[in-house]
Amino acid sequence: MSLITAGLKFIARTANDLLSDSSTQRAQKTAYRETGKAIRQANRKGHYINGSKLYRENLNKNVAKAKARHNNREKFISEL
Repeated sequence: MSLITAGLKFIARTANDLLSDSSTQRAQKTAYRETGKAIRQANRKGHYINGSKLYRENLNKNVAKAKARHNNREKFISEL
């Protein structure tokens, strides 16, 4: 592996890690918004929703998507 290729892979991996961190934070914000929306809709209909459980489910779903994207980018980088 040449020095140039190693440098490009290092930059790509660093960018991938930064993007993954921002995706995780965005997943938290999205889960919070989705939970708030579901709670407002339930209040309008007169239903009870366990907000903590719903937030955790939304967060896990969104973080799993972010991790899958990170792994796909990592595979692409390693194939370079």
